[in-house]
Amino acid sequence: MGHTSAGYCMGGVVRFENCANIILESCDFFGCGTYGIELENCENIEIVDTVIRECTYGGANLTDIIGVTFRNCTFIRNEGFDLINLEGNIADTTFQSCNFESNSGSGKLFKFEGRESRYGLFINDCTFKKNAYKALISPPHTIDTNFNSFK
Repeated sequence: MGHTSAGYCMGGVVRFENCANIILESCDFFGCGTYGIELENCENIEIVDTVIRECTYGGANLTDIIGVTFRNCTFIRNEGFDLINLEGNIADTTFQSCNFESNSGSGKLFKFEGRESRYGLFINDCTFKKNAYKALISPPHTIDTNFNSFK
């Protein structure tokens, strides 16, 4: 699901607002004018075996989320600003066994807007390869290695 040629639009390929208990599996989100996936005020969302590619603002825009899991997902050739933008309250959110490859932007790989957001994010067993950003994370703090690979 996406646009055959990138351009300008008002939102991501998919956007869920005030939703719960959703599973997105084996999807291919591509070429949007903003983000591949946007979640706002959502809980208990699973994104599994999904590719988010060639989006022009970044891969995901996540605001006030609880219990969101990205598992076996690939973020590839996204560009623009921050790859993963996290705002507000972020709780029990996990990127598990995901691949981040050949993404680039003028911002951060993971950007937090909201002081406490970073404490609810877990990044486990992910691979980061050939990404070009100003920094891995903002505001700066440590992400536990949790078997992540940086190449």
